[in-house]
Formats: sequence, C-alpha cells, structure tokens
Amino acid sequence: MLNLHAGLRLVYDAAASDGGLLSLLTAFQRTLSSDVNTACRMLEVIPGAWEQAGRTNPSGLCELYFRLCDIPSAPEVRAQILKNLGPVLDGLLRDGDIANLPAAERLDKLWNNLQNGDINPTLSCAIIETSGTIMAALVSPGSEAIPNLEQRLRSWGDMLFDCLDVDNVGGPQPTVTLCPLSDQHYSPLTPDMPLLWR
Repeated sequence: MLNLHAGLRLVYDAAASDGGLLSLLTAFQRTLSSDVNTACRMLEVIPGAWEQAGRTNPSGLCELYFRLCDIPSAPEVRAQILKNLGPVLDGLLRDGDIANLPAAERLDKLWNNLQNGDINPTLSCAIIETSGTIMAALVSPGSEAIPNLEQRLRSWGDMLFDCLDVDNVGGPQPTVTLCPLSDQHYSPLTPDMPLLWR
C-alpha cells in the first residue's frame, strides 16, 4: 500500500512540474521492476493527473507512452499504455495537429513492440481498440508517405474481420489476430509472427 501511494504521488508531482515526464519515466521504470500492479495504477492516473494540473502536452505524453512501451512489461501494463495513448492520438487527429503526430517509424516500432512477451485478452482488446487510431495517424493528411499502404490497410481490415469471427466473440473478450503482410492465410498471433504493418 505504501508503494502504491508513493507511486501515485510521483505521478501527480510529475504532472505539476515542468520536467515531469522524464522523472515519471524514470520512476515508472523503477516501479515496473518491482511491482507491476503499482505500475498499472500509476498509468491509470496519468490522464487525470495531467488534466487536474491543467497541463496540455499531447506530444510529450505520446512520447512518454511510446518510451514506456519500449520497456518489456506484462500484458496488463502494455494494455494500459495503449488505453492511455489512444485518446491522446485521437485528440491530435481531432484538432488537426498533424505536426505533433508520431512519425511512421515510431508507430511501426510501437506495433512491433506489442508482439514482445505474452498477449492476454486485455491486451488483445487494447490492440484492437487502438489500431484504428494508429491507422488514422498513418494515413492522416500531411503525414509522410507510407510504403505498402494499401497492403497495410487490407491487413488491418483482415485483423478486424477476424476479431468478429464467431470463435473469437463467444467469450468475454475477443482474441486479436494480427496479420502478416502476405497473401497466405494467417494464424493467431505468436511472439515470432510479423505484425500488421511490417
């Protein structure tokens, strides 16, 4: 309990300070190595802490979430990172703030990082929910030219179609299948399988 309160305090302190994102990244790395539950709670309160502090730094928060996703972690942690990242990217797209959208290489790296480690139903759902926003960021007007865009869009559509398969919606949460970029039939995601837009 003490670790939890200390972790949450760090988040609110970071939100109130100018160099808060970097200090939060460092604190999160320390916490993640010892207490996954506290790390998840810290992630959950980041949006509220930044709102309470009256700070708007979507590009900084995007960078924080991307860097957090670079750190190998439990599926629950990566799922929460995606749940936080989605609304930030949505806001940038809604406001037409294309200049602050992550570069395509950064989005590719994020997508590739998602296959590292275990994937549970919570992470599968977070991937499905965030995939549309990531695709929108890739194809947004003014963004850089994306190689194999048609093939990537088709693979993304295949992934969504597969999520609606009766075998995947019978349980409490669907299972995600991320598609390799080939014409061959794809199988459920495994850690060594290429992801949606490699």
